[in-house]
Amino acid sequence: MKKAVFSKMLPVVAVLVLAALAATALVAAADNGCTATRTLPTNHVQPGSQFDVGIVVACGAFGQVRETLPVGFTYVSVSDPGNIGVEQIGTQVKFTFVPGTISFTYRVQAPVAKGEYHFAGVVLDSDKNPFTVGGHTAVTVQDAVTPAVGGTADPISRLPILALWIALGAAIAGGSLLVLRRRRATR
Repeated sequence: MKKAVFSKMLPVVAVLVLAALAATALVAAADNGCTATRTLPTNHVQPGSQFDVGIVVACGAFGQVRETLPVGFTYVSVSDPGNIGVEQIGTQVKFTFVPGTISFTYRVQAPVAKGEYHFAGVVLDSDKNPFTVGGHTAVTVQDAVTPAVGGTADPISRLPILALWIALGAAIAGGSLLVLRRRRATR
């Protein structure tokens, strides 16, 4: 009889032990904190344009990324609104998610004022301990650079084209002077 009770209890005990181990693993992961990395465009963005900001988060339990947008930037949307809760208060945007490693992008609109702007943020673990979001922090808002005649903005590479225009202009001007001299001579 004792053997029958023990054999019936063995699966229950095994499940309880596994649940305790899983809970311990989650707590240990939460104790290690969270990490987050931000990715911004590496070259400039146009004034008033929209662009994506990438976030990769590793967090053992519930987490929240709190991004502080630079003054003049406007939050537009998130790439996965079904799995990420979003709340915006002023220039701060909160992205709440379930445990694990996730990545998402959010879209912002740049201001029309040109300059260098800085993003800041933290990721909070289930105990609301803050960890700084790493990665890119700065983005430059400026007009597009238009290449000069010759396909580049480098003035040295334009010298052959400039020389050609000068030579062409001189040939045309010289030919005109020659025509004027002949007309005077024939009168």
